[in-house]
Amino acid sequence: MNTIEVLKSTRGNPMIYFSGYLYTQHRITEEKRIFRCEDRNCRSRCQTNIETKVFIKEPTEHSHAPDPNRLHIIQLKNELKERSASSDEGTATILFDVLRKVPLNVSANLPTNEALLQTIRRERPAIQIDHNGRLPLILRQTDRGENFIFYEDESMVIFTCDKNLLVLNQCKHWFMDGTFSICPKNYYQLFTVHGMYSSQIIPLVYVLLIGKDT
Repeated sequence: MNTIEVLKSTRGNPMIYFSGYLYTQHRITEEKRIFRCEDRNCRSRCQTNIETKVFIKEPTEHSHAPDPNRLHIIQLKNELKERSASSDEGTATILFDVLRKVPLNVSANLPTNEALLQTIRRERPAIQIDHNGRLPLILRQTDRGENFIFYEDESMVIFTCDKNLLVLNQCKHWFMDGTFSICPKNYYQLFTVHGMYSSQIIPLVYVLLIGKDT
């Protein structure tokens, strides 16, 4: 027997999955929730109790075939959002750990990895600085516990660690670049230093600049 599976939409509203079809919440009253088919060209509707556990009115007929793979896609997005909001794991770590659970026949229908990474980033809690304007510990240390703030004053913050500097010292070729388009709020420019190491170009130093004259 099919059961109602409760999910969340992109905007955090209730969705339900039943017999291969997804429904988004259309309206809510004191006694019931009214859902409609996710496909806006389909007129199928249903009603559940407030707890979304049982149907008050069963789904009406659909104008299209069911798509069981959509359930996996919504479940994946829900898990990405939940983990990114409650954990300090890296975005790539969360994504590839969740992707490992996705059936192969669903993979072709997934959004791009970059789109999924953006989903994770949007759910991240805002980083809070202390009353002295200092970054929290999670941004001041690497995963190995090394100090990641090399220099900090009112005009710039330099992010690197001793290991990165040792690698940079061994590189014969350095590459430097500055960007204005991808930069945290309250900063003017992100300047990066890359080194060619073992035939790969890797970022080793990051500098956040307050103004263009720094």
